[in-house]
Amino acid sequence: MLESESLDAVAVITRRTQTGQIVLDFLNRGISVFSEKPMAQTYEDAQVLTSAAESNRCVYSVGFMRRYDPAVRKAKQIISDRISSGELGRPLFMSMSLIAGDDYCGIDGDIKSQEAKPPDGTWRRYPAWCPPELGAAYESFVNVAGHNINLLNYFFDDGEAIVQSANLFSANHGQALLTVSSIPATFTWAQFTGSTRWTETFALQFEHGNITLELVPAFLRNVPCRLREERCRLPGICGETIDYHFDWHWSFKVEDLEFIRAVEENAETVSSGISSLRDYIIIDGIWRRIVGAC
Repeated sequence: MLESESLDAVAVITRRTQTGQIVLDFLNRGISVFSEKPMAQTYEDAQVLTSAAESNRCVYSVGFMRRYDPAVRKAKQIISDRISSGELGRPLFMSMSLIAGDDYCGIDGDIKSQEAKPPDGTWRRYPAWCPPELGAAYESFVNVAGHNINLLNYFFDDGEAIVQSANLFSANHGQALLTVSSIPATFTWAQFTGSTRWTETFALQFEHGNITLELVPAFLRNVPCRLREERCRLPGICGETIDYHFDWHWSFKVEDLEFIRAVEENAETVSSGISSLRDYIIIDGIWRRIVGAC
């Protein structure tokens, strides 16, 4: 393709171990790229990709489709408004949880080929400071729980995140304690391969109410996430619960359309590579503490 085709943009949907190297080939030729997440397994390799996109003036977008969901976008607006206005009082703490099974929701299977699978890529699957016995758990976290870290950075894109502690209870089951924009936060995750169960939530508690986001499985077609705001009853003031409703929507499709528009307009997408680079700082913070605890 690189030698024989004139390309405006490509979508790179490959095995995670091969994605980064393929993306880099296109970016170095000045071709805009949409790739599935994660763009790489380590901060250093992700930085190579964002630098290549910047120096070659390419649109580089990463497949964090949650950012294209109307409930997620509304939640970002409400969180910002309620914190700045103070109408729900001080933000007290927030929590994220993920029980990840199979979120493909019975979609058609992969297209099968008789070709032999290519070998794995040569880029690192986990950082040099991560012990090999924890490498698979780290790799799984970046691929699956990386969505939640990216969501946290989306909601607080101008805030500092500090990891206080983290523990791994089993290979794909752990918890991290953080502060984000000085708000205490917990993130608990567990992964059960092959299970049809998928439970994913984000909640921000205020003195006088809360904002709760229920995230639907990624491939649950045309069903947006669910958003609720609760205002507590105060003396002389009635409490209320607001359930926000949205039209049928599939964020996978919307992110594709927005990537195409960004290429046409030479603009960044809401899930640009450079915005996703911040995720690795939190991921490194979590896993350095896991390595220390183990």
